[in-house]
Amino acid sequence: MRNGDPPHPRVERVDDTAVNRSTTRRVPVLRLWGLAFALLVPVAIVANIVALGARSAAGLPVGPFLALTVAMDWSFWALLVPMIVWLARRYPLDEPRFRGVGRHIGLGAVVAAFELMLFTAGEWFLINPYLPTGVVIPESFVQNLWVNISSWYPYGLLVYWIIAIAAQAYETSRKSRATEIEAAQLEEELTRAQLVALRMQLHPHFLCNTLNTASVFMRDGRTDDALEVVVGLGDLLNRSLDSMDRPEVTLREELEFIDRYLGIERRRFSDRLETRISVDEELMGAVVPTMILQPLVENSIRHGLARRRGAGRLEISAEREGESLQITVEDDGPGFDDRAPRGRGVGLENPSRRLDRLYGALGRLELREAAGGGAAVGVRLPLRLATNGASS
Repeated sequence: MRNGDPPHPRVERVDDTAVNRSTTRRVPVLRLWGLAFALLVPVAIVANIVALGARSAAGLPVGPFLALTVAMDWSFWALLVPMIVWLARRYPLDEPRFRGVGRHIGLGAVVAAFELMLFTAGEWFLINPYLPTGVVIPESFVQNLWVNISSWYPYGLLVYWIIAIAAQAYETSRKSRATEIEAAQLEEELTRAQLVALRMQLHPHFLCNTLNTASVFMRDGRTDDALEVVVGLGDLLNRSLDSMDRPEVTLREELEFIDRYLGIERRRFSDRLETRISVDEELMGAVVPTMILQPLVENSIRHGLARRRGAGRLEISAEREGESLQITVEDDGPGFDDRAPRGRGVGLENPSRRLDRLYGALGRLELREAAGGGAAVGVRLPLRLATNGASS
């Protein structure tokens, strides 16, 4: 790091595994069951309608027991949904070299066979004993199980893979959202650290210039003026420290700070500095970055008015332009021609970078020649009014 550069914000490495464990919350089993039944009940109804219609069209008998059998089958699959979701999380399908897919081929075979065993048990003990006379049923539980496996095993594998793929898609989406949230939080912390560094850069710059003014007064024997400058500086530092943890303040607070700063500068220039602040009352509650105007005012005085012979004028104005707030600091000095390069130093570069950090493309610094000669620096930012007269 070069001498004079602001300290780089410290960015610590974040363990992705820890992030996923902390931000990816598990869905409770009861909620999963509720969601599974809510999704599978309509499927069961449609399956019943299709099955009953197919048997009726084929001239086969239909009745409530068939509907009960289909509903029971889907209920067992709904009960197995939490286990399949857990397996999909434990062994993700997107593992490298198709390891996840290979695992689920075996897991799907086991789960489908297990579901058919549950279904056969329910059919054997709850439905078959109550079937009407004349309905042909298997002679034993094992035979009933074999009939179901030979008929419905591929269907069971399909249901398993549909649930596993849906669980994997949901988990991937949730992890992606968690990663985006974490990235946004890190970006916010980085931006905050950069803003603090930029503001810290202003304090020694502003402090040195003001103390230099006090020392000049002391050398010239103007002790009263030097004392007033030091007292004013103390007041300014107190106000700036009070707002240290607030990246934004109201325009009223910012102008009160500037007015005190200009009080120090008016003592320095005696009767050579004329200042004017022209802002409508309705814009006083607008939210602006803390200490955004002080370096601009200091830049105008140092590079503009200080080079004039005779009195100079500095004006601060603000106006609303659509959804934006335009604040202008204008002086009647020699303009930008005598400033190199275009006055770009801490006084202008720092506010420009802060506007970019806070507002992106909506905030910018605009340099132009003043209409009557001199330089004008404009601050454009989104117009937001504080709700209670103070920024949060």
